[in-house]
Amino acid sequence: MKKLILCFITALVALSASAQPWLFPNRKKVKPDTLKTVATPSDTIPVLPKDSIAVALSDEELEDTFLSEVPEMVKVSLLLPLKSNSASPSRNFMEYYCGALMAVRELGNNGYAIELNVYDTEDRSRPASYSMLEKSDIIIGPVKCEEIAGVLLNCPDKYVISPIEPKAAALTDSLNVIQAPSSWKEQTEEMVAWLKAECGPLDRIVVLKDNSDSDKDGKVGYLLQLLQDSGLDYSQLSSVSGDALGQLPQGTLRFVVASEREVFVCSAINSISTIASRGECPTVLYTTSSVRSLEGINAASLFNANTRMTTSYYVDYEDADVKQFILDYRALFGNEPSSFAFSGYDTMTFHIEMCRKYGSRWIKRMHREEQWKGLQTDFKYNKSNSAGRINRAIRKVVYSPDFSIKLL
Repeated sequence: MKKLILCFITALVALSASAQPWLFPNRKKVKPDTLKTVATPSDTIPVLPKDSIAVALSDEELEDTFLSEVPEMVKVSLLLPLKSNSASPSRNFMEYYCGALMAVRELGNNGYAIELNVYDTEDRSRPASYSMLEKSDIIIGPVKCEEIAGVLLNCPDKYVISPIEPKAAALTDSLNVIQAPSSWKEQTEEMVAWLKAECGPLDRIVVLKDNSDSDKDGKVGYLLQLLQDSGLDYSQLSSVSGDALGQLPQGTLRFVVASEREVFVCSAINSISTIASRGECPTVLYTTSSVRSLEGINAASLFNANTRMTTSYYVDYEDADVKQFILDYRALFGNEPSSFAFSGYDTMTFHIEMCRKYGSRWIKRMHREEQWKGLQTDFKYNKSNSAGRINRAIRKVVYSPDFSIKLL
């Protein structure tokens, strides 16, 4: 009987020893000279009773419990091609820097402790200190893809926020890159979703496709695939000149232009504007912000075509916060803020707030946030299995025939 009791006690000790790391995942290890272990079979799996107080936590919950240290001072490194030592410094990136300073100033006035280190990536005599970058909570920049990759090669455990360059979105698959401006893919996806949401049963969708477009970037193919997957019924034409359009619908005539060739896009949009001006049936054009940089589009065409545009950037100058920012910027720098200034302000503000809210693991927690509204840019990062993250937030803008522009 005594032998039976002794065996039972030994089994309980073995069970306790094997379950201890699982119950207390952050418990400090005992020094080797004081550690006592009892050998157990490798295939033994401890089973807890149903009324046990121990609860299995997810990886995310474990991070919240043990790795949520919020820094007393947020350390930010800003790497921009300022060309500060040249005869002609970069006006755009100087304005980005000014907008970022505005954000740091405002957050500081709200009680945030921030250390900002600025590096001019064009000044080869004073390169960024990798030891300093390793201590940074937030790294914004550099701009060029090869420079971003270079920083991550030397600081593999850090994340780099790509502030401007759209092509940097491709780096997020394999590198720790946070793409601040949403890419053309997100704009295209939102554009097709918008079209589907507005399309009625009596409407007709016409896709104007350039048959001579090589589609080297894959943008046209991606758009056509999205349209096909959406289940929308559409006709595909190469032009709307002459009788190509055929009979007009009883509802609304909705256009999408599938081309990356500037001449074709400009001609198509101007033709759509002409059709809309006739007033024979309601007409709507769906596009992304890429058309804003095209010089061949008539000034009134986007308005006449009743354009729905998806974009990463748009400033609503009627917004009270925007008006206040402009007044403060004028007072500090004696100039009007450009798109770069707004971008620097929004990017700096959002990511510092994430660091202050979620602590050292803020990058892993950004997906919990609802869409954050900035002055020019919104931010929404989804949870991803990729190394990096891409901003998914898109702004939707309507150009109306009365020459008004409305942010939805």
